[in-house]
Amino acid sequence: MEAKTVVIKIKDNAPLCVNTARLTADSSVFYYLIEELKLSEIEMEDFTPETVILFLTLLEGRKVRDIEVSTFRELHKLSAVFNVNWLVEVCRQWFWKKIEDATDYDSVLFVFDECRYMKNTWFGLSAKSKRRLDNLVNSFLFTLSHKDNSHFISRYVEPLETMETDQLNLLMRLGGCETKVFLEILLNHITRKQSLDKNSKHLLHTLNLPLCCKKNMLLFYQVFQKIADMTDISHEETKQMFNLMLQSSKEAMIQNTDQAKKSTTILDIKDCYNHHRE
Repeated sequence: MEAKTVVIKIKDNAPLCVNTARLTADSSVFYYLIEELKLSEIEMEDFTPETVILFLTLLEGRKVRDIEVSTFRELHKLSAVFNVNWLVEVCRQWFWKKIEDATDYDSVLFVFDECRYMKNTWFGLSAKSKRRLDNLVNSFLFTLSHKDNSHFISRYVEPLETMETDQLNLLMRLGGCETKVFLEILLNHITRKQSLDKNSKHLLHTLNLPLCCKKNMLLFYQVFQKIADMTDISHEETKQMFNLMLQSSKEAMIQNTDQAKKSTTILDIKDCYNHHRE
């Protein structure tokens, strides 16, 4: 009896005829598309042909000797999109190793960029899957935040005005409890300004300012002194910044309270991290 096949359409290449049993054995998504929806063709044109062929080969052999940096992103996404759980686990274990080994700028940059890609480009997930992915990305960054990433952050963020909000938020997660680097970035940036731009305001309203004040009081007050000296800032905004400084200073002085105990990371959020690897 002839084996049942399905056509896989890949970008800029001739279609591939693939044994359906090879696809459905480990993938509930392929099973649904082929056995329940009765599709005879499946498009995979959003991925590079090389990675698609690698993915299909791995489904047959179920052995991964190593993953190349250049193929990780798409292979990881393919395995997640088609719900190939064993391959998802292999990819994530490989990525955990990259996190553990990340010490120089380029290795940290790879981890950071992959985390940003996962968080911003994996569309079409269910709400539950999206939460799991967000928790996973937070876990990756939390693990990396135990290292001193100040050099990476200060180099990556320059110039500040070019940063997107999501980049700043991920950098603050990566920063862990390192307050000095963000105060220095902020001070260096606003020293050249006479008003507060979008990213300066975002940092001022998102950073854990009480922690900044506790750990780097001089830099903290230098930032707000520079804001007070700005010439192109409204009275209302000046008042708002003064109140922000005052409130943060008061909170920094509070000792042995729940608020003080919880404020140990630079990103001022309530639901900080899910540390579990999922």
